[in-house]
Amino acid sequence: MPPPGRAPFPPDRGLPLEDLATLPELPPGPEPKSTQAASKVSFLAADLTLIGTLKTSSDLVIEGTVEGDIQAFRVTLGEQSFLHGEVTADDLTVWGRVEGQLSGLKVHLASTARVSGDIRHRILAIDAGAQFEGSAQRLDADPGVTTAAPIAPQPASSITLT
Repeated sequence: MPPPGRAPFPPDRGLPLEDLATLPELPPGPEPKSTQAASKVSFLAADLTLIGTLKTSSDLVIEGTVEGDIQAFRVTLGEQSFLHGEVTADDLTVWGRVEGQLSGLKVHLASTARVSGDIRHRILAIDAGAQFEGSAQRLDADPGVTTAAPIAPQPASSITLT
């Protein structure tokens, strides 16, 4: 309701000019985030199947089936996902099934992961309940030097190899 003696302003015209002077000053907003931190996320739903190669600089969440290779900044393979191929990412988390090679700076096999294939990593974490058949190869900071890191079953709830 407008103050006494004042007509209401039309909704499509905004505030009356005299009201603009009484608005409080807003503090400066936050600095823009880097393009990497503000990356977009692409999503492949559980009812979708992709056959071919998928490359993106963004984050990728897969719940469906991929028959081919994936290259992205960050990849999450959900519980319903199935991948037959190769994944290359800086940060890779697997909750679903994989038949193929995984390569990443940081690879995490969650408790529901089922992986059959090789893993190349700088950091590898395997949660209790995850199944992994294959070999793991640690990538050193110098890309020309690698050392093998054999995986053996352990009773711990989580295994981290570096």
